[in-house]
Amino acid sequence: MAATDVTLLGGNFLAERPFVPFFLATLIVVVFCGPGPGLLATLLSLISVNYFFLPPIGSLEIRDKSNLARMLLFTIFGFAMSMAAAVISRRQGALADASLRESEARYRLLF
Repeated sequence: MAATDVTLLGGNFLAERPFVPFFLATLIVVVFCGPGPGLLATLLSLISVNYFFLPPIGSLEIRDKSNLARMLLFTIFGFAMSMAAAVISRRQGALADASLRESEARYRLLF
């Protein structure tokens, strides 16, 4: 919603580049909330951009192939960001588990 408001208030500059605020919003969601909400943010961003900023405005119809390509590119980036967040989260969990096992092994050796 914030990205939609920013784009609406941004005038012609952002009207010509409506995906920029949505890309940043999706990135923030992925970083702070994880991959699932990131995918949802990508989907909701696509719907919002298509409905409010791409012709025909007020419709979800896609008439221009260049807009379809831009939407596909945005979807790929949103999906890639979400999958990268999932991989990082899994690796951090694995490192934490390994650290815990190592700590338990040292504790057992002491006692």
